[in-house]
Amino acid sequence: MPCTRSKSSSSSTQYRVAPSVASGSYHLGSPSPHPSTSVSQGDEVHCPFKGYDGCQDGVSGRGYAKSAIYRHITDKHFPTKKDKDICRDRIQTNFDCFVAWERVLQDLKMWMCFKCLHFMHGKSHALLNHIQQTSLQVH
Repeated sequence: MPCTRSKSSSSSTQYRVAPSVASGSYHLGSPSPHPSTSVSQGDEVHCPFKGYDGCQDGVSGRGYAKSAIYRHITDKHFPTKKDKDICRDRIQTNFDCFVAWERVLQDLKMWMCFKCLHFMHGKSHALLNHIQQTSLQVH
């Protein structure tokens, strides 16, 4: 099983990807870059789906401005329900992709509901003060 979940409260579920998941286990597109290459530098944030859906990770692979990464992800990777389902599966089955998402969300100081793939500000949910282990949540 590639991910486990633990109940945090009656309205929130936390998902984790098992460390034993191989980075090449997903069959659509190429895997996300190694997590160390996904670290943002300054105001640049690397797309966690680099290599998928024709994503080149910005101009010359340098990433996106923090102000532009949200729009890139929603327009390029989450345009339809089917695309969201594919991306959700990538996060669950590709450990490097999961780690890259964690870094992006931490850099943006946001969290993402894993069920609907909506982004929310970290300060907008009281539960996040108690949960520091992951930024991917189901509400």
